[in-house]
Amino acid sequence: MLQPTEVVLVNDQSLTIRWNDGHAAVYFAENLRFNCPCAICEKARKSDPESTDHKELAQISRKVRFKEFKMIGRYAIGIEFSDGHNLGMYAYDYLYQLCQCDACRSDVTRIQGPVR
Repeated sequence: MLQPTEVVLVNDQSLTIRWNDGHAAVYFAENLRFNCPCAICEKARKSDPESTDHKELAQISRKVRFKEFKMIGRYAIGIEFSDGHNLGMYAYDYLYQLCQCDACRSDVTRIQGPVR
């Protein structure tokens, strides 16, 4: 079962997680905010990229910072962002897919954040 062994808030824009499989994952606030799994963000993210909801989510994501995080049981991490959003519970398997380290970014099967 995939579990974090260490979670470190490096600064207000980056978070690292060492997973029990040995992978040291890197996460950026912009990418995690855009890929928030809550129903509101998921609906906006899955809407037409030209829709107002999608564009607003992308715009918010570019400006956001990490405020704090908390472990939720043995299955997820909750993150509060500088815009006050804290509805998403990032399940470990979903969070693992969102890694932004160089090796994972080159893997085209991973979920991608907003295009800059």
